[in-house]
Amino acid sequence: MEEIKNAKEIGRAGSNKYIYHTCVKCGKERWVKLYKGKARNVICEQCNARGEGNPNWKGKGGHDERGYIRIYVTPNDFFYPMAIKTGKGAYLLGHRLAMAKHLGRNLHTWEQVHHKNRIKDDNRIENLQLCNFENHNPFTVMQAKIDRLKARIKVLEEEKKTWKKQKALDTV
Repeated sequence: MEEIKNAKEIGRAGSNKYIYHTCVKCGKERWVKLYKGKARNVICEQCNARGEGNPNWKGKGGHDERGYIRIYVTPNDFFYPMAIKTGKGAYLLGHRLAMAKHLGRNLHTWEQVHHKNRIKDDNRIENLQLCNFENHNPFTVMQAKIDRLKARIKVLEEEKKTWKKQKALDTV
């Protein structure tokens, strides 16, 4: 059973209550603030590097300069081999991580993940498509053409409605 104590009982400042809780990812035990009767963070700080488990987490982390979600990982993470290593740490692009988790394996360097709706931070699996480098650009070009054609069809359908209304008024 998880033990609950006041902050002062565990050597912390303030009047908050804490619960001795086990991280759901790594199993590390630590004192966590109580929030609405539950542990505020179910994942420890080390595992929380990705942002998951944080009560403020909205499914997005930091973004890179191109607008893709960056998720920081530690060397003990299964997907660490896919990480981009920099002087500031190692991170994965969110869409690549989502696809790798979906497939249950690390992605190869030649595998690309295409956002079907071209929204770079929409990493729902139904919006992602695995492809290789040669096929990625044609997907993007084709999707742009499809979007332009859909927009043109919508305009033409509106014009058709207007013409039908005008024709009905002319025959009266």
